[in-house]
Amino acid sequence: MNLEWASPHPDEVQILLVEDNPGDAELVQTLLQRNTGVVYRTQHVSRLGDAVVALTERPIDVVLLDLGLPDATGDEVVSRLHIVNPHLPIVVLTGNDNDHVQQSSIRAGADDFIGKNNLTAIGLRRCLQSAIERRRMQEQLRALVAEIADAIVIVGEEGTIRFVNPAAVAMFGRSEAHLVGKRFEYPIRIGEETEVEFDGVDGSAVTAAIRATTVTWQGQGAIVASICDITDRKRKEALQVRLMRASKLASIGQLSACLAHEINNPATYVQSNLEVMKEYRETLVDAVAELRAVAAVKRQSAWVEEIIERRGLLTMLDDMAALNRDNLHGMRRIVAFVKELKAAHSRVERTEFEFIDVTELVRSACEFIRGDARERARIEQKIVPVPQIVGHRDMLSQAVVKLLVNAVQSIGEGDSEQNSICVETAVIGGHIAIAISDTGCGIPDDLRDRIFEPFFTTKPQTLGTGLSLTADAVHKHGGTIEVDSAVGRGSCFTIKLPIESHLAPAADKVEHRADNREPQRARVLLVDDDTLVRKALRRTLENKHDVLDCASGEEALAELARHPLFDLILCDLRMPDMDGPGLYERLTPDARSRLVFISGGAFTPENKAFVSKSGVRVLDKPITPAELDQVIAETLAKANRPQRDR
Repeated sequence: MNLEWASPHPDEVQILLVEDNPGDAELVQTLLQRNTGVVYRTQHVSRLGDAVVALTERPIDVVLLDLGLPDATGDEVVSRLHIVNPHLPIVVLTGNDNDHVQQSSIRAGADDFIGKNNLTAIGLRRCLQSAIERRRMQEQLRALVAEIADAIVIVGEEGTIRFVNPAAVAMFGRSEAHLVGKRFEYPIRIGEETEVEFDGVDGSAVTAAIRATTVTWQGQGAIVASICDITDRKRKEALQVRLMRASKLASIGQLSACLAHEINNPATYVQSNLEVMKEYRETLVDAVAELRAVAAVKRQSAWVEEIIERRGLLTMLDDMAALNRDNLHGMRRIVAFVKELKAAHSRVERTEFEFIDVTELVRSACEFIRGDARERARIEQKIVPVPQIVGHRDMLSQAVVKLLVNAVQSIGEGDSEQNSICVETAVIGGHIAIAISDTGCGIPDDLRDRIFEPFFTTKPQTLGTGLSLTADAVHKHGGTIEVDSAVGRGSCFTIKLPIESHLAPAADKVEHRADNREPQRARVLLVDDDTLVRKALRRTLENKHDVLDCASGEEALAELARHPLFDLILCDLRMPDMDGPGLYERLTPDARSRLVFISGGAFTPENKAFVSKSGVRVLDKPITPAELDQVIAETLAKANRPQRDR
């Protein structure tokens, strides 16, 4: 059965005339027989059924069709012939000049129409040739579109699919018969590219770009949509963005390490000096009390009180207490910020685990964000003592701080009394629970399952990189993190950490949990090239211990040659000429066991490798008096030095 249309040669046109009125049929045939250089061969039938049979018997170039037939009328005549051969041009021959009838015929599949009332030879031939040429161009376009690698979909003005090419069939995994006639369900914007997502044939997500333009298709206005699969391109772009972000984070990490080193060194002597000033103030308070006592015995109280009053000593001492407290708090915030910055933009440099006081860790995190929260919400602490756990202090601190910062950012600036951030700790079964709830904007349902995905965040990049690192830190401790949230109600994040886990504290951290006694007096060799750091640490240590300080590794070796019996060697990791690793290589095995490095945080790759291989403990600057006491106590305990009174 040949349903194609094709003229044997350009000068001969095969016409199927479907007309039940003999007079009209004779008129048409007479007009077509006039000499024009083109031979019109006409086959005449008067019924639609006969026309269907004729189409199957021999090639036809064009159908000239009346709408009123004995066995069919109106649009049905056009649509039935169009079904038999959708590629065949159809010209409607009508005596009805009604525009609605004519346009309805076009929608049913006709290519053109011509009126019987004003029928001329020139007009008839021109109409037939135009229909043939128009259909030939459409078939050429159809053949071209079929070979295009991109999916092509032609959509009618009413929104239904009128044509798909093989690439579209393959892309959507549905047959042409299933697609044609269905509504095109994706957005189309003329002259613009639109990205859409749908499930591919294999169930994987497909991202496609749609570009569209208007065309005339089978005599009607339509839209041709070119659909290109850009899944691989989008993946490459996403990977490129991640690589660029990783490179940026690496650069920021290096900068953070340098910043940490430059801040931590001065922070060491500022914090140490503040601690010493705190002790000086306590001494002055005691001195004033003693002066008053002596003056009372010698009956000179009025004179002493007059000096105290005139000099404002009591006010000054009170102010010193407040100033020193605020300064120490500010310095601790700076130090905490540096740690947060460094942890957020660089890899964790040490994987030592230790016993952690979770209660103190959570309280410190609350203090860290208190300033940022002041204009947004009040912080409520329902923190109760919980058992210590083994973990990585910096990782867990970062996780808690990140959740607190997230809570702060979820609340807009305004009346802080109307909003709150509540922090709670509790023991639930064999776990420690840390719950952080807020009265912020909440999380939409469609985003709640994505908030812990890498690189996912609903905030501008300047406000953070999401919560994936927080979840990762919790999971590395064998814990879980859950979220309960609703838009407009706020959010509650709950971290649960096992009290007993597979994690083990580093060897030099074990005593930290069990032995908090005041350390015995020790002989300490302090090595640091920064004069102010060295002076501050010496001032902190020398009230309790015997301290000798050196400005370089060479000086330290000379002192060790003269006085080898130091209980502890505190040495800066990075120094000019001979650094900490250089000094380590020159020490005896016994002296190496008493060596502890101090660092401002700028680890070179070589230093990282050395510390990991040697196992020498590293104290991060700034170092508190409590940390110094602890490391001295642990060093003496490892050496099994007999205890003696100070």
